[in-house]
Amino acid sequence: MQPIMDKKDIDYIDECITQMRNITDLSRLNHTQADGYIFIMCRQGLVKLHLNGQPHDIAEHTFIICMPGQHIDHLLVSPDTKVNVVRLSVRLVQELMRNNIKQWNRMLYINKRQVNNLSEQHLQQLAYYDYLLESKLQTPNEPYHKEIIRTIIHALLYEILSMMEQSEWQTDMAEDASTGHMHFKRFLDTLTNATVKKQTVEYYARQLCITPKYLATICKACSQKSAHEWIADMVNEDIRYLLLSTDLSVKEVALRLGFENTSFFGKYFKKHFGCTPMEYRISHTQSSQTPDIP
Repeated sequence: MQPIMDKKDIDYIDECITQMRNITDLSRLNHTQADGYIFIMCRQGLVKLHLNGQPHDIAEHTFIICMPGQHIDHLLVSPDTKVNVVRLSVRLVQELMRNNIKQWNRMLYINKRQVNNLSEQHLQQLAYYDYLLESKLQTPNEPYHKEIIRTIIHALLYEILSMMEQSEWQTDMAEDASTGHMHFKRFLDTLTNATVKKQTVEYYARQLCITPKYLATICKACSQKSAHEWIADMVNEDIRYLLLSTDLSVKEVALRLGFENTSFFGKYFKKHFGCTPMEYRISHTQSSQTPDIP
């Protein structure tokens, strides 16, 4: 994992976790590509940034999750800004959330273009985790220190998942009885639960008993993303999980995910990840073994 902050700003770092509190300078995040999950919570002030070209304002008491592979640029902060930043490796998140990885991926992709607002209750909950982490950071030499940090992070991830599920967007969608929203929700359920997600839009439309054109229309209307983008995002998450969290060979991963052969899988992977499957697996395995402190 590449360094994202000066050493003096880092409160805790190991092979999978980097944690920083009350940061005022985010310049090293500008013009970077996230190589893990980056959680940015604004405690004070205002942060403006673009994720994959989409503008976002992160105001006080809001947070955003930068997904692996997303490009961060056009980053501006107000003079009074203070933020907490936590970066987690892909491997760690998949390991901690393995029992609910499908729901985790689904909720992240629903929310990845959104800034998440925090209610008073959510602020109190996050303040509790912040207190726990701060207290543990002050005792780095105690037994099982790393394991305790991971346990707190594990619980925090489930709190975040719960917050996203309770978000206003999700509530509105659940309460909206329009046919379009109902079909869109069914599409996400079908896609999330499919063992082989790499199917055509026509395939998913048939599963829902609607036309491909209508499926494309409701996806754009409900999420600003095409059906093709939804399918590719979910396929890519399955690829990450199988490459980083299992011992399956590249050929076995390709076959399990519905690719005809390793050659076709390699071309697909190169297009979406910019390297070969083995290069990706090796680089992420190495980065999870040695913390990189500037």
